[in-house]
Amino acid sequence: MEIRAEEITRILREQLGGFTASIDVAETGAVLSVGDGIARIDGLERCMAGELLELPHGVMGLAMNLEEDGVGAVLLGEYQRIREGDQVRRTRRRSRTPSGGGSRRDGTARLRTPPPAIASGTTFAAGGAPR
Repeated sequence: MEIRAEEITRILREQLGGFTASIDVAETGAVLSVGDGIARIDGLERCMAGELLELPHGVMGLAMNLEEDGVGAVLLGEYQRIREGDQVRRTRRRSRTPSGGGSRRDGTARLRTPPPAIASGTTFAAGGAPR
């Protein structure tokens, strides 16, 4: 069997013809320690306060304490499955919680909040404030 350079070149061109390069640049870190729903994370130098972080097992984290040597994050979900050394990935999204007072930017209905409960036996001063 004779090996020909032209045939090898043709086969390589066919196989590489459909190749598309894609790069996923992700800033990742690692869990240094975890306990009571709080994780200490190393390697997220550009993390923002309030940023959502992705951890294994569908657990999310909320970056709260930004320090020079790491990030402290509150874990949301089944944090008992998170272990030292687990990979943490930045989402570049900050946590957003709607409030009930203003109009919504996305055009959807406003949030309805129930009136505050008044404890029985509460008396009010002349100005309307509880005593």
